[in-house]
Amino acid sequence: MGADFASNVTLSGKLHGSGHFLILDDIRIDRVDDESARNALTLALQVNPQLMPRAANIDVSEFVRKDVIAAGGSSTHLDEFRIVNITTRPDSIAIQFELSFSVP
Repeated sequence: MGADFASNVTLSGKLHGSGHFLILDDIRIDRVDDESARNALTLALQVNPQLMPRAANIDVSEFVRKDVIAAGGSSTHLDEFRIVNITTRPDSIAIQFELSFSVP
């Protein structure tokens, strides 16, 4: 039951790092391409403004732990991880970080 909606949506916000988290604060909807989806989203947000989160956190250390260290097949342990700098580009985000790890 109900209608299916699919549309390209452009969001914006303030990107920064804290510890091992990449944080997007003050999330805003800038554009919804499909008019029906835009109208439905506008109505849903009028009924419940808390429907859309205003912030999102991504644990970058989890990615490093799972996809980089674990993929290597060793028993390396990530001891410390800290985001130092974030640079936004038109098509990507560059994250500079410091880390320390140990191998038993």
